[in-house]
This record gives sequence, C-alpha cells and structure tokens, in this order.
Amino acid sequence: MFFGSLALDKAKNAILAHTLRVGTKTFKKGRKLSSEDLSLMRGEKIKTLICAKLEPGDIFEDDAADRIASLIIGENLRKGAASTGRTNIYADKKGLLNYEAKAVNSFNSINETVTLGLVPSFQHVEKNQMIGTLKIIPFAISGGVMNEIEKFSSIHQPLFNLRPYVKKTAMLIQTQLTTTKASVLNSTAEVTSERLKMMDAVLIDEKRCNHSENELSSELHTASATKPDIILIAGASAIVDRRDIVPSAIQSVGGEIIHFGMPVDPGNLILLASFKGTPVVGIPGCARSPKLNGFDWVLWRLMAGLEVNGEDIMNMGGGGLLKDIPSRPLPRGRVSRLEQ
Repeated sequence: MFFGSLALDKAKNAILAHTLRVGTKTFKKGRKLSSEDLSLMRGEKIKTLICAKLEPGDIFEDDAADRIASLIIGENLRKGAASTGRTNIYADKKGLLNYEAKAVNSFNSINETVTLGLVPSFQHVEKNQMIGTLKIIPFAISGGVMNEIEKFSSIHQPLFNLRPYVKKTAMLIQTQLTTTKASVLNSTAEVTSERLKMMDAVLIDEKRCNHSENELSSELHTASATKPDIILIAGASAIVDRRDIVPSAIQSVGGEIIHFGMPVDPGNLILLASFKGTPVVGIPGCARSPKLNGFDWVLWRLMAGLEVNGEDIMNMGGGGLLKDIPSRPLPRGRVSRLEQ
C-alpha cells in the first residue's frame, strides 16, 4: 500500500488519510476521493493531499476486518458490520468468554497491522454484550498478512468462543452458632439465589444446622439425596484450615477436598470439594455480599459446565485483587495502617 503525499491529479480513488475541511465541506479520513472531490479542492487552491493507495494484493481495511473476524470467532458469538477497519464482536448468549491468552498474544504478534482486544478470559458476559474488537490499523493489509492469519486460524480454530451457562440446580447449607443472626442467614440465602439467577441457575432448597461436623455431615447426606448439580456451604465462621469443620464434615461422608484457598481477594478462603461426583463449594464470607469476589469466578465456570481444579484456581492470581467490600472485618486499608 502506498502512503504519502500525492498531487491532486494522481489522487483519484485514493483514500484520504486525515479529515480535511474544504470551504464549508468536511471530508472525513478514509474517504475514497472522487473527481468531484478533487475538483472542489482545486478550487480552494489545495495542491497535495496525504493519501493511501491500495496496490495489487492489498485488502481494504473493512474487507480485511470482516474476513478475519469470520476466521477467528467461535460458537455463540457474532460479528458486527465492519467500519473504519473495525469489527466489533458480540455475545449471542449469556456465559463465559473462553480463550488461551497465549494464543491471543500470538495472533496479535502476527503483524502490527491487525489487532484484537477481548474482555478477560472466563469473564461473565451478558447476551448482546460486546466482548471484543478487531481493528485493522492502516487502511489496508497485504495479501501476505492475510495468508499468515489464515494459516494461524487453521491451527487455532476457533481462537475464542463463548461457553453458555447450563441450567443447573443448587442446594445451600448454612451453619450457625448461637450468636448467628437470622437476618444474616436470610440475607445470605437471598444473595445466593440472586447470584445463581444471573447464571440461569436455581436454588432449589436451603438447609440450616449448627456449626458442627456431625450436623453438617447429616445435611450433606440429605442434600446429596436430592441430586442437585452443586452444593454450597456457607459456614458460620470462615474456613481457616483443611481440618476445620466444613472440610472435615465433607471428608467424613466420603467427600474429597480438591483445593483450599485461592489467590483472589476478596475470596481467599474458598473451599472446593466433591461429594459423590457433585461439586461442593465452601463459600468464603465475602460471598454473603452481592459484590464480585473469588467465589463468582469459580461459580461461573461450574455453571458453564467447566471442571475446576486446583491449578485453575491458582492461575487466577493475575487480576485477582478485586475491590474491597465494606462488610469485611479487617479491610486492607486498615491492615496497611497497622503495618506502618
């Protein structure tokens, strides 16, 4: 592609590089210049223009953006109409955007003329939400660049997709101490139900028991008999060790502790387990609040039908410092002041 200064007699069908006001008329950048355009400019004593001109094999920015978007998007996503070298990409369903960051970085490294920006992988997205944008930087790309992208996409197909939520059911077990307020338990049940609705899931029942291994074990057996897709446990006190009451109760009935703790805050004290093939999550105290926390990151994946293991959780540290919640017993800011 040619780019530079052109005399007006050589600028027909060239692409105007920068917005230009001529008398009372404004010519926007990216305009394909006609004979009439150039005649008007001559009347205003303009002699040269900064323009781009496609050469054999070049692909105009909009055509390139449209073609490339078709090559890389996966299921449950759609592309918008290309304009000014940009194609926006939208979710057709509610769910999780799913991709490997390394693959997206490799795509963006093919050539600086083609760029792709996405919301973070495994992030919850709503139907019709824009999840990415593909932008062609200059006014055209070469055929050689398109060939490289086609070769790349044949290996990484699709580059990203959307995992829709699967309609699932959940059971909530809340343990309580003598000092536990009913209002706290009621609020937790309501918040949890609303959290699940966001993923088209249903809280089918809630049980309450004393904060003891024996009583919680009994409730786990009862919950399992109803065959929910997931069991959630909100302990009266935070889980602080694998030998604490909640994990001990899970193990006492034959359950397996998959992982304890996560590098996401709020949400550090989460417990991931399994009982008779059903995922069990010991939810952190911050999940009593509707605000985003590490529990959401785990729950989203489970509700999209994805398995979650310890490695998945330990890889959540990048971006894992979330906004502090007002109800936190010891906010980060206060910890910092105490340390000074």
